[in-house]
Amino acid sequence: MFDLHFLFEFFLIFFFFLASNGPPKNKIKDSFQEEKTKDELIGFLEKNLETIEKKLAKMQNDYDILKNENQFIQKKLDSKSDKFVNLATMLSEAYEKTVKEDPEKELAGKTLELDLNDMF
Repeated sequence: MFDLHFLFEFFLIFFFFLASNGPPKNKIKDSFQEEKTKDELIGFLEKNLETIEKKLAKMQNDYDILKNENQFIQKKLDSKSDKFVNLATMLSEAYEKTVKEDPEKELAGKTLELDLNDMF
């Protein structure tokens, strides 16, 4: 007859073996399912990464176009601003010249004729 102590140790070792290893078929099946899940996740992440990279490239291109347009407009604005500064300078110089020639001349509300050839 079997000793109860021996039988208890046998079942304890047997249950420990089942708990640690599990049935081999389920472990292989779980491992396969886990690999499949990992591969699907990797594929999903790679696809999203490619989509994000395409969006980034498009946004970078749009940014570069807008930046170039902004620089072009800024140059035009600076050029026009310089023209107005030059015009204001020429008008003030013409006014000073007219006042120096005849200090008693009343200029308020009158038209001032300028000779642009004389200014350069």
